[in-house]
Amino acid sequence: MKKVFLLTFCTMLVFILASCNNEGKFDENLQKAYKEAILTHGMSGMIAGNTVKVWNTAIFDHKGVDGSYVSDFNDALSDLFKKYKSVGIIDSLQLHKNRLDSLAGEMADPPSSRKDVYNDFVGLVTEIDALERLAEDPTGSLQDYSSTVMEHSTNVQKKNDEFKIKYAKYLKEDK
Repeated sequence: MKKVFLLTFCTMLVFILASCNNEGKFDENLQKAYKEAILTHGMSGMIAGNTVKVWNTAIFDHKGVDGSYVSDFNDALSDLFKKYKSVGIIDSLQLHKNRLDSLAGEMADPPSSRKDVYNDFVGLVTEIDALERLAEDPTGSLQDYSSTVMEHSTNVQKKNDEFKIKYAKYLKEDK
């Protein structure tokens, strides 16, 4: 009887220790992934916002990125993205997005105590992904693009605000 109790106790202890370790690893990945998500969001928002501005200026003022005459907004957008690529902005965005995707993949099987955190994080990242795709590939009309960017930006901000309030304890780094 003592052996059965001891075996049961040891099994439970191993399970608890493994669970704590999984939670710790999940929390660490969440902190890193959250930082990458915020960087991806910031860069995507900046790119998409500048795209709207350049697109609008090209249509209504016939001016491109450097203020020179352009006959077509496509030329202005092409110049804008060449500039982004030449200074590494697109590469940097893709780097942060790839890191986010990698970390999110490591979090895909969360401990049961972190399933809600994970699900809410996936919701946040889904909106960030949509904004990132818009930033890298502006299509449609200026009005549609602008309103879609605004919609996703608003959704990201709302989800991020909720996430920070609900899960602040998971986002704090141990010093």
